[in-house]
Amino acid sequence: MAGNWSKRPRPPPRSTSGRSLESKPDPVPREIGREPRRPEPEPVDELDEARRELADLTEWWKTEPPREVRDVQRIIDVAREASEKAEHANPFTRGWLRHAAERTAAEQSQLLKQTAPWLENTTIPATYAEANAFRTNASKATLDHMRKLYEDRVRRLNRSRFNERIKQRLAENIEKAKTTHEPIPQPHHRHSR
Repeated sequence: MAGNWSKRPRPPPRSTSGRSLESKPDPVPREIGREPRRPEPEPVDELDEARRELADLTEWWKTEPPREVRDVQRIIDVAREASEKAEHANPFTRGWLRHAAERTAAEQSQLLKQTAPWLENTTIPATYAEANAFRTNASKATLDHMRKLYEDRVRRLNRSRFNERIKQRLAENIEKAKTTHEPIPQPHHRHSR
């Protein structure tokens, strides 16, 4: 019987006051079947939440651009570095390195076209200064593309809220017109003589 000690029924706990646990009065009267009241969570306003999310992301993207922007920048940087190397090369290797930079820019342009189809211009220039300006413009266009998704959501929710308010006011005006029995004012027409 060494292993059967856990299967034996246990006696109820003893009360120190001499009364059983069931006879103790409940210190806080409660309704049967009701849980204690918890404060109701405030309803989440989708429009405010969408606006807050857009503002937070915009602020965050100032210091940490999204992955898509970093991918675009990485692709352009390969061509930009090749063009920089060609511009700073000695006169004997400069021509060969310029051709290599043009090939690299063409290859990276194809990769950019696949990676970022939202960009209107995916042809990376072969000179360093132009590639640098192209990188800035492509990064901005990509960031605008990413932001557009969130801005469209805010715009859609804002339009929905506006339509709801118009419907509500229209219903209130119809109800008011039913109860007041006043004639609906007609627009005044000017009669030309």
